[in-house]
Amino acid sequence: MPLRAESSSDPEDPSPDHFVDPRQFERQFPQFCLELHREPSLITTPAAIAAEFQRVFRSDRTWVLLPSGTKWQLQAVSNIPGFQRRADVVWKLEQLMTLLEQTTLKRTEQSFQWSVGDSTSGLPPRVRQGLDQYLDEAHVCLIRVEPLRGMENQTDAAGDPPQPDLIGMVVCEWFQPTQFQFAEPCWRSARQQAAIALQNAVDWSRTPLAMILRRGGRAVSWRSASAAGIAFVAIGLGMMLTAVIQIDLNVEALGELKPVRQRHVFATSTSIVRSLAVTSGTNVQEGATLLELDNPELELEIRRADGELQTAEKRIAAIETTRLDFGLSSPDAVNQMNSLAGELKEQQQKRENLRHELELLSFRRDELKVVSPIRGRVVTWDLERLLSRRPVARGQRLLTISDIDGPWELELRVADEETSDLLQAFSASKSVPLDFVVVTQPERMHTTTLKSISQTVEIRIAGDAPSLLCRADVPENLVDGAVEGMSVRGRIHCGRRAVIVVLFRKFWRTVKEHVLFPWGW
Repeated sequence: MPLRAESSSDPEDPSPDHFVDPRQFERQFPQFCLELHREPSLITTPAAIAAEFQRVFRSDRTWVLLPSGTKWQLQAVSNIPGFQRRADVVWKLEQLMTLLEQTTLKRTEQSFQWSVGDSTSGLPPRVRQGLDQYLDEAHVCLIRVEPLRGMENQTDAAGDPPQPDLIGMVVCEWFQPTQFQFAEPCWRSARQQAAIALQNAVDWSRTPLAMILRRGGRAVSWRSASAAGIAFVAIGLGMMLTAVIQIDLNVEALGELKPVRQRHVFATSTSIVRSLAVTSGTNVQEGATLLELDNPELELEIRRADGELQTAEKRIAAIETTRLDFGLSSPDAVNQMNSLAGELKEQQQKRENLRHELELLSFRRDELKVVSPIRGRVVTWDLERLLSRRPVARGQRLLTISDIDGPWELELRVADEETSDLLQAFSASKSVPLDFVVVTQPERMHTTTLKSISQTVEIRIAGDAPSLLCRADVPENLVDGAVEGMSVRGRIHCGRRAVIVVLFRKFWRTVKEHVLFPWGW
């Protein structure tokens, strides 16, 4: 029989509103045991005990508490995934269980039960005070506390060893003021199975493997531990195999398609685009006019030089006429003739300089008519918006001509950290295979070989990471539908390496760069 508070009156025992039928309990008992012993874990087992006690005994709320030093601590609540440990009801329940364990339940295996109408005068003063404080907070009509004791020191028929220590408490509560009847053998069977399940969870939590796997605040069941052991063995065997088995070492690269023959056209002087003879996509022949530039300053220079040349030629003609009409009778004739000869020579030199200057200026004016350096197609997009009536500077790139009918090539860039494997493979064999796909046609894979690799790592565009330039021929079946600048993703085969090297090379490189190197290892 459970320990009960003494009743202040002895009313007639009415018909029960709640009755635990032993036959129904026997039918539920196998499932009850199965759920309690499913996983020996200090996280899952208390929750299972709370849920199963509530289901079997139809309580409104069930608490499960575990010892923590000299006090008791709430571990699980039925039908509640989490609880606030600082709540007043939790704190007062833990205090009440601590008092019960120290006084009433310490030397007995009996349960503690209190219901509405029972007197608390027979309880120790501290327990009575703790019970009153908890009832004021919880507002329950019936409480039953089942102590769970360890199994290692249970009594046997030969003697009476010390009472086993408490390893847990189950607190069942009902809120409705109803009369209950309980079958004590049912409670005793449920208490024994709960104690065994909790003892298994405690024993499991003390094993070294469980302590290792429980780091981070997680409890590990025996099933998960067995799975972890199998996983460790599998990982070990896998690591051994990865050190023996070899697979292809591939280096990824990004790039684009472009014709081999491609020329950029630049502005020959600082000027203004006067007219465009082509548009985007126009096919041109070598030497065909692409556009004409206008340089007003150059025209002024040409007019000035032409005017000075005409003036110099007129002056030369006047000097020659003066020399023919000049007589020798004058006493200063010789000096005057010498002066005219010197001026004539000076004007003749000036005329030659002006003619040479005009030739240079005319050449610069001819350069204002920009022509195509090769036969091909204009691939620069939206020329009208970019160049029409726009000022340009000397050396500025105006447009690009590509020979799309000629051979094509694949230009790839490999990240700086991947270059060592690529250079090693290229030095061992000049025929390095390459698989690539065009991003617009990912379903088709093409195969080719590298034909050249740059010997320097460079930054293509400001802000980009350093990369190594590689070139490869484009298969003929791709040339017909190729468009200049199509992005491709390549996979360069750099030989065979151990699986562990291929899978963890980036990780190992990062460790060496950011961990070992800073420490001087």
